[in-house]
Amino acid sequence: MKKNEKGLTLIEILVVMGVFSGLMIIISGIFLVNFRMQRRTLAIQKTMGEVSYAIEYIGRAARMAQIDEEGDCLGEDNWGFTYKTISNPGNGIKFIDYKEECIRFYLDDNGNGEQLIKKGIKENGSWESHDLTSGLLEIETFDIQTNVDAADPDAVEEALYRHQPSITLTMKFKETEAEWWEGSIQTTVARRKLEIERLRDEEND
Repeated sequence: MKKNEKGLTLIEILVVMGVFSGLMIIISGIFLVNFRMQRRTLAIQKTMGEVSYAIEYIGRAARMAQIDEEGDCLGEDNWGFTYKTISNPGNGIKFIDYKEECIRFYLDDNGNGEQLIKKGIKENGSWESHDLTSGLLEIETFDIQTNVDAADPDAVEEALYRHQPSITLTMKFKETEAEWWEGSIQTTVARRKLEIERLRDEEND
C-alpha cells in the first residue's frame, strides 16, 4: 500500500511567513510607541518634580524672610526692606532668611551652557553657591518682581512696614534630555511674618 503524504507548498510557506512578519511589525510598532510614551511621561514627571521643588524651596524661604534692619544684606539703600531683586551674577532675589543668613536665588550658567537656578549663602563676606536645579531642566527665564521698590520714594513711604511685602516669581523652562516638553510657571509669595508690634508702636506714637 502506498501512503498519501502531503507537505506545505512554497506558496503556503510564503503566506505564513508574510502573516507572521506583519504581526511582528505591528507588535513591534505598538511596543516602540508605548516605550516612547513612557520615556516622555517620565521626562515630564522629572521636569515637573524639579520645577515644583525649586519653586516650593524658594517660596518657603521667601515666606519666612526677615526685614533687613541695618542694610547689611540688601545694602544701605535698601535698609528696612525685606527683598531686593538682583541682576548680578544673574536675575534673582536676595533677602535674609529665618536663620538670619543673607541668601540669594538667581539664574546662572553652570559652565556647560546650561542655565540653572542657584542658591547663594553669604558667609564671612563671601558667597557660597549651590545648584538648586540640575542639567535635566534648563531654565530659559527666571524673573522676580517685588511689590515694594526702593527706587520709588512714594511706594517706600506707603508700603514700608505697613504692607506685607510679596514677590512674584515667573519661570520658563524646558526638559533637556530629549526636548520633548517645555512650559512656564508663575506664583506669588507673601511674607508670612507681619510687623504687628511695629504698627502698634507707630499708632501709639
